[in-house]
Amino acid sequence: YLLPELNKRRIRTKIIELNNERALKLAASFPDSEVIFGDGTDQEFLQEHRLANYDVAIGLTDSDEENLIFSLYSHSLGVRKNITKVNRTSLLKLLHVDNLDAIISPRISISDAIIRRVRSLSQQNKYHLLGYARLSTSTDSEVLEFVVSKDDKVCNQKIMELPLDDGIFIGLIIRDGTKIIPKGSDYLLENDCVIIVDVKKRVRALDGILK
Repeated sequence: YLLPELNKRRIRTKIIELNNERALKLAASFPDSEVIFGDGTDQEFLQEHRLANYDVAIGLTDSDEENLIFSLYSHSLGVRKNITKVNRTSLLKLLHVDNLDAIISPRISISDAIIRRVRSLSQQNKYHLLGYARLSTSTDSEVLEFVVSKDDKVCNQKIMELPLDDGIFIGLIIRDGTKIIPKGSDYLLENDCVIIVDVKKRVRALDGILK
């Protein structure tokens, strides 16, 4: 999805691909880009191909570690803009903000998209429902945003101990403006905003997520 957009804007691109077969396919599909078969974490290889001369370096492999190694090294060479894809958000705690210019986390990006979608249809009612949205026209799945009330059964409860109904997923907690990707050990506290995914389209009150 990125290469066609860059080529459309006539931005010169160089792709480093470790898989030879995929490198050949990329070269055939994107003749305006330079495709190189090689290891993007090999420092000598990167120096040979003059990584330091590029304005932007982007690490987009399936390996968080390789993306980090590539971006940190390109930063050390003086590349002005370094963009890194990180799937495991726990790794973000290990990063020095000054070293990397931009971090892409698909999980966080998805949560941001859900928030925007839900709040675009926001409405207030007695069940503390802030927003509601269908995920798509081809599915009955819904995304809802609730505010936790002190009277809710889920309030002050640990997620792993909640008897969640089938088809219910807690996608995100927003607490004092901070987004929390929930784990079983997290609690739902009063005034938390909670993003719920309801596969079977039944929930209209927060306690409705329970069996």
